[in-house]
Amino acid sequence: MAGESFNGQTLDFVLARYLANGTLDPAFGSGGKVVTPFEQRNVRGKAIALQPDGKIVVAGHEHANRRAGFALARYLPDGSVDKNFGDSKTGTVITEFEGINDQGTSLALQENGKILVAGEAYRGGHLDFILARYNKNGKLDPSFGKDQAVKGLVLLDFNGADDRSGAIAVQPDGKIILAGHTVVDGREDIALARFDKDGSPDKDFGSQANGTVIVDLGGATEDLNRLLIEGDKLYAVGFSGASAASEAALIAAFHLTDQTEEPASLSVVATKNAAEDDQHGEFEIRLSRALATEQTIAISLSGSAQPGQDYEAPPTSVQLPAGEKAVKIPITVLADTEPEEEETVILTLTAPATEVLALDEAKKSATLSLQDNDKEEEQEPALLSVRVEKNIGKSEQEGFFEISLSRPLATDLSIQYSFSGTAGRGNQYTTEPEGESLVLKAGKDKEKIRIKRKGTVSGQDATIILSLKAPSAQDVKLDAGSATMTLAANEEEDHEDGDDGDGDDDEGDDDDGDDDDGDDDDDDGDDDDDDDDKEKDILISISNAKNAAEDDKDGEFELRISKELSTDLTIRFRLSGTATEGRDYSSPGSQVVLKAGQKRLSIPIQVLADTEVEGDETVVMELEAPAQQGIALDDKKSTDTLTIKDNDTEEDKDPSLLSVKVDAQAAEDDRDGAFIIRSSLPLLLDLTLSYTLGGTATEGTDYTSPGKQVVLKAGETSVKIPIAVKADEEVEGDETIILTLQPLTIAGALLDPDGKSATMILTDNDEEEETPEPALLSVQLGTAAAEDDQEGYFELRLSRPLEEESRIRYTYSGSAGRGTDYTTQPQGDELLLPAGQTSARIRILPIADEDVEGDETIVLSLQAPASAEISLDENKKTASMTLADNDEEEEADPALLSVQVAKHAAEDDQHGAFRISSSLPLPSDLTISFSLSGTATPGTDYTAPPSQLVLKGGQTSIELPITVLADEAVEGEETIVLTLLAPDLPGLVLDQARTAASMSLTDNDEEEEVTPALLAVTVEKHAQEDDQHGTFLIRSSLPLPADLILPYSLSGTATAGTDYTSPGNQVVLKAGETSTRVPINVLADGVVEEDETIILSLQAPPIAGALLDPDKSSATMTLTDNDEEEEEPVGEGPGGEPAPEYVVVPNLFSPNGDGMNDAFIVHARQLQSLHWRIYNRQGRLVYETSSVEEATQQGWDGTVGGKPQPEDSYMWILIYQHNAAGASGTKMTGSVTLIR
Repeated sequence: MAGESFNGQTLDFVLARYLANGTLDPAFGSGGKVVTPFEQRNVRGKAIALQPDGKIVVAGHEHANRRAGFALARYLPDGSVDKNFGDSKTGTVITEFEGINDQGTSLALQENGKILVAGEAYRGGHLDFILARYNKNGKLDPSFGKDQAVKGLVLLDFNGADDRSGAIAVQPDGKIILAGHTVVDGREDIALARFDKDGSPDKDFGSQANGTVIVDLGGATEDLNRLLIEGDKLYAVGFSGASAASEAALIAAFHLTDQTEEPASLSVVATKNAAEDDQHGEFEIRLSRALATEQTIAISLSGSAQPGQDYEAPPTSVQLPAGEKAVKIPITVLADTEPEEEETVILTLTAPATEVLALDEAKKSATLSLQDNDKEEEQEPALLSVRVEKNIGKSEQEGFFEISLSRPLATDLSIQYSFSGTAGRGNQYTTEPEGESLVLKAGKDKEKIRIKRKGTVSGQDATIILSLKAPSAQDVKLDAGSATMTLAANEEEDHEDGDDGDGDDDEGDDDDGDDDDGDDDDDDGDDDDDDDDKEKDILISISNAKNAAEDDKDGEFELRISKELSTDLTIRFRLSGTATEGRDYSSPGSQVVLKAGQKRLSIPIQVLADTEVEGDETVVMELEAPAQQGIALDDKKSTDTLTIKDNDTEEDKDPSLLSVKVDAQAAEDDRDGAFIIRSSLPLLLDLTLSYTLGGTATEGTDYTSPGKQVVLKAGETSVKIPIAVKADEEVEGDETIILTLQPLTIAGALLDPDGKSATMILTDNDEEEETPEPALLSVQLGTAAAEDDQEGYFELRLSRPLEEESRIRYTYSGSAGRGTDYTTQPQGDELLLPAGQTSARIRILPIADEDVEGDETIVLSLQAPASAEISLDENKKTASMTLADNDEEEEADPALLSVQVAKHAAEDDQHGAFRISSSLPLPSDLTISFSLSGTATPGTDYTAPPSQLVLKGGQTSIELPITVLADEAVEGEETIVLTLLAPDLPGLVLDQARTAASMSLTDNDEEEEVTPALLAVTVEKHAQEDDQHGTFLIRSSLPLPADLILPYSLSGTATAGTDYTSPGNQVVLKAGETSTRVPINVLADGVVEEDETIILSLQAPPIAGALLDPDKSSATMTLTDNDEEEEEPVGEGPGGEPAPEYVVVPNLFSPNGDGMNDAFIVHARQLQSLHWRIYNRQGRLVYETSSVEEATQQGWDGTVGGKPQPEDSYMWILIYQHNAAGASGTKMTGSVTLIR
């Protein structure tokens, strides 16, 4: 804790540290205390903060030469002054600003180590909020409050009256909140202000758009003096009261975020793909806006890559810090030698439970690729072949082809094939699978294709030919590429030559019943007498039905077949030409289905409009030969071409000009910059823009790399490139970041030659410090140790010699036990390194034993040095040594596991315990299972413990506590029985004599008789004008189990609302309490009255168990009047008229004996009476008078009982009455500052 101490001449800073038991810590300062003088100045310590490195900062204010300013000091963890703090090398800082009375009252540290001090400043005849920021070296930070007249300082005036700040807090996002009070219409109201990290007002705070909030809670004096931030709430502690004498504690809560604001959108993107061996990937989780509180975001991972095998599994949740809009999740690649396909990692966000976040459904998952760098060992390609496993005989219904590989593959293989032969597919046979492809699974080397007979085959046997297509896999080669299956005829021809089996004479008959005069109408004009019995193929063809043109004229191919079919036919085709599928026209696919009975089919070519000047382009459609027997391509019409006419010309459009400018400059520590790239016209397609970064600032060191490309979205004319500043303490001066756009690769867009690069200024805020770099302290392993007598050692090193000896502290850990397995030389936990020496050794001496332990480890960890001249090398602050064991295992008897009662239990608070023990230490952790029984009920008589315990390896016992649940039921003594279950650990068995233990639970409840509570009222304090308020005291003879609302009535000669404020007609007596009060607040007037009475009468209580005391159910309070008859006015003004009245009270006095303003007096004329009281900041009365003469001539001399009071601000209340006829009493309040 910190404060001040009087040395007989001046006040000094005092700092003390206590141990947990409340005694002073002898290791801190001198006997637990440190006193720091400030060069003959009076200083007061008002606030304290602990830095992460253990250093202690104290802040307050100083007084000298009738001026006041800020005072700071910094201490090392042992209490010695940090001489690297401040300019004077004394560890202290004095800052006197432009005012005469600037007082520091509160202190906070920012994340970057900078120091914030807040308080009150005297400016323009009144007090204002003041906030200053210091760098870590104790110098004012000129980058803070740049818009203020004095750099490093912020002043805030709420409304021209006195404003006092007594508390400060820093939000997780770095914003700063001050709290205190401001004077409004004579009242002291709660006042809050919030600032951005650079000291500018946060205009989003409060409803006035100026960063301030004023709250009137109804009291005349209100103030806040402590703040706590928890989540998005601000909790404040202070006081409020009708006057300084009647203040009560106050706790308030405020929202820090807009409760009506839309939730922030949560999304994820893959920012970097991964590749073996060491190119790691990265996801980035993003928010649409920063939040004031830290957020926990749950994630899940999937994809073809396996966590723990292909990459290190990241945590299942990440923390997004307050004030940040993004967090990165690295995907660390695990290298292997196994050849694999390119794999994927998919990160999916879990829907957040908080209302401030909303999941972007379109961007809730992202995928990155993981490229493999391993190659398969060269081996002969696998041979793919087909054979007939079984033909289809005359009376058989199915046969089989077998497709096989000469060796199995590590991956699935897709195999394409086709069918031909004299048998008709679909008419005479079907296949399983139905299509013309199959997948041979990884590890398999063969697959069958079933051929099933359908219909009849007359006459000769038919053939089915299966032809394999060349495999696309590079490690597979085609061997036996086809095989022919026999489909045996299952119907004989039973007609004579020339007889077609229809019973008619067929001579000259062409099967249609007409006389064709020798012409068979085959439409080819030839004489077909020689091939009447030869069936013609059905022909399919393609033709250009309609050419296409940009922007909206689609083209069309027409497919024709020479004869209708009875079944659907799938026809495949290929597309080529100068037009690009998917860019110049939509893909129509690669096949169509000609329905049964259909002879024509249109295939549309839908044009995609663009603005690119390309010229006319072509689309070529080429039919593929059908697999079905009897259907063939028309060789003259198997391909055709349509034209897409281009409608774009160079003269039709102006190119889009692209340029870059600085959108926002950057500055350390926390002002990020941005470049903006603009296009003179919106683009029709997304454009990826490449750029380079140069300048004197270093990418990755001075600012986070934004990448090398950015995408300008179609339809948009600008895109920003953020530059996130990285704070450092290096003095570099202002640096530059130059972004240069790279040449464009698309038509229709050009770089503006005058705007293809832009230069951003990155302002530096660091100052040179004269302090030399601290020496780096490290530890490394010298040699390892081994039983029985092989010594080892650690070596401590300093990077440079020091002028004074150094005390180096360290700790030991590891699996080896110090004092059991080894000793050290030196023996303690520290050593002194002499001045000028840079290394020392710590010897490790093994202790020989016969325990079989295996090799163990000894870890030496350096502790943070107390000296500012030494800092730890974070990469070498620990070292590990192996202590080799030379003992061998011997057979041992099994360990016995048993249970006993360690302590019996009793109501209400004597808890019990079972002790479970092993007769020998265990080599590893043991999970002990057990069951509980007995007459006591878990959850009712005692808290149900877990059903398992873990006995740590090396330990021999553990206790299970039994926590008693107190009740009022009379039950008698009960039991709790614990029974061990058989352990699942080799070498450990149950001790059969002690497998269970019974604990007694003693009951302490007895039947009680209920005595009713008697309620009575008395006058605790009588009342008197003008400000001696009265109090009624209501008592209960017994505490009640629940809150009791007590109704009452008020009567008497005094009038509520005129002579006193009505306190209502009921009061609450809290459960467990035996008294409550009814305050009677007097209303002062100028009316001369007799003493009056106020009578409070209790009403019958509304609950059983409480009765009115018949002798004390009412009480009478006296309200004494202090008004007297007025005398004639005294004193005259010019012309014989009475002089005008006035009352003036100053706000500053200096009782230092110089004869000027040495007393605090009231300046007034024509006063008849007054009552004047003065209080210190803690509410203690330091001066009071009812004498007009004393108040206006002598006043307060700044002492209490002859003892000078400290320099501070004091509150006063003045009630007075003028001599004028009919004048009534007037009340004034205010504050005065005492300086010496």
